[in-house]
Amino acid sequence: MSKGQPLGELARFVARFPRHTNRDLVAEAERAGVPLTLRRVETLRSEARKRQDRKAALSDKMFARGYDFGWSDTPYKDGEGVRQVKPGWITKLGIQRRHRFHDFRDTAASHLLSGSWGTRWSLGRVSEFIGHSDVKVTRDRYAALLTETKVRLAAGIQPCRLTNSDASDGLNEDEASGRNLLDDP
Repeated sequence: MSKGQPLGELARFVARFPRHTNRDLVAEAERAGVPLTLRRVETLRSEARKRQDRKAALSDKMFARGYDFGWSDTPYKDGEGVRQVKPGWITKLGIQRRHRFHDFRDTAASHLLSGSWGTRWSLGRVSEFIGHSDVKVTRDRYAALLTETKVRLAAGIQPCRLTNSDASDGLNEDEASGRNLLDDP
């Protein structure tokens, strides 16, 4: 391993030996040809502990268990060690069909793009709202929906009828009379 080794590789090396003392780890690194000093090992382990503490603190505050916001039933053990199930919203509301959070996200995106909930949103705005990495992801996922919406809008457009006063010299007899050319003869 080179002296300019990325910090991530050094951190992974340190993580491979969680039970080693810092001094034993430096000796192991020396045998493996990894440029680790005692100070660097202490720093890497300290940063790993801080990262783990931050992650634990955020998971308790920001998300419900399983990232479903209490939707699903949650298994737990009571005070006597007996396995119990805490009913989630799906059970409390008596919903029989299981829905995933992603299903609701997909529904919201579909309605926002088609404009069925009010103002029609742009692809970029929906992509940002959903959290897609790029507008292309949203476009690829909802391309069929956008096409269907355009076809429905086009189907609602009434053909234009010309009257005698609008007729010009270049129109044939049917067009000049105002007869709808799309109707059957």
